[in-house]
Amino acid sequence: MYSHYYGFICAIIKKDFKLVCTEHGTYNKKLKIYTRMYLFKLLNFYSDIVTNVSNVSSQSYIDQKIVSKNKIKTLYNGIDVKKYQYNSNARKKIRSELNICDDTILLGYIGRLSEEKNIINLLNSLKYIGNNYRLIIVGDGPLKEDILKYIIDFNLSEKILYLGKKENIPDYYSAIDLLVLPSDTEGLPTVVLEAMAAECLVVTTNCGGVKEIFPIDYNYIVDVKDHLKLSQAINEILNTSNEEKNKIRKICFDRVKNEFSIEKANSNWLRLYND
Repeated sequence: MYSHYYGFICAIIKKDFKLVCTEHGTYNKKLKIYTRMYLFKLLNFYSDIVTNVSNVSSQSYIDQKIVSKNKIKTLYNGIDVKKYQYNSNARKKIRSELNICDDTILLGYIGRLSEEKNIINLLNSLKYIGNNYRLIIVGDGPLKEDILKYIIDFNLSEKILYLGKKENIPDYYSAIDLLVLPSDTEGLPTVVLEAMAAECLVVTTNCGGVKEIFPIDYNYIVDVKDHLKLSQAINEILNTSNEEKNKIRKICFDRVKNEFSIEKANSNWLRLYND
């Protein structure tokens, strides 16, 4: 059986079954999730195994004494790689709908509009990028109005398109040239896996377990809350040769296909349940 915090009831009354408790993020005291952490500590007490989505996230729970070291195990998220693979027709369709020509550099932010995602960090970086770009923001959340106001106040309306929540997300990965993830904290950001499956370039902050996704020598991961380094990484990856860009795309695609597919994730979960 799979459940959310109703699993706490199962934990108390459990008889002859294994209880696995799962968390999907890195501990961050600034997010004010004390009630959730208290419940998680109780679940940990009754659980046989606790999982998290990255080694960094798992260690953060050990460090805060939320989870005991001997109980926790990292199981990476997996995605349907085929669903997100690059589609040239989708690229043409989306760019036509947005009235963006193919030689315009299209940056993308895809995700929730909330404090920990620090989209303002991305917006602040744009003043240090050349003029031949547009940015699309796909998603919704509690900071939507603040972000839209910021875009107007800083005269970014001509450069940024806010598209709201979309259902056909794979098409947007094909349409953009570069995904930017400016988050302060994450667990294992699925948006990065999806972009890599679409052979989309990625610049990201060093949030949560993001370094565990990429090859060891990936050069486009920057410190959190540093818009200057973020802009530098964006400029650097965009100014590399087409040959180097294609090399990066292939390495990242192979990485997500081999290590973060839904098939591999399912296999890891089945192994855990059967042990």
